[in-house]
Amino acid sequence: GGAAPGATAPVTGVDGSTLLSRLTDRRNVGPGMLVVAGSTVALVATRWIRAEQDRKAYRRHYSATWG
Repeated sequence: GGAAPGATAPVTGVDGSTLLSRLTDRRNVGPGMLVVAGSTVALVATRWIRAEQDRKAYRRHYSATWG
């Protein structure tokens, strides 16, 4: 522990690998892509549900103006 104040050292994990090597490891891409895909599906689903609700509200309003 003789590091000078303000000196930087590589961030290492439990097994001694650096953070950069863990982030760029191809085995870690799968879970990240799964999160991205799940978030995209959730976003599309919420936009579609919202659009359907807006269409139904417009139909109710429009049909109410006819009489």
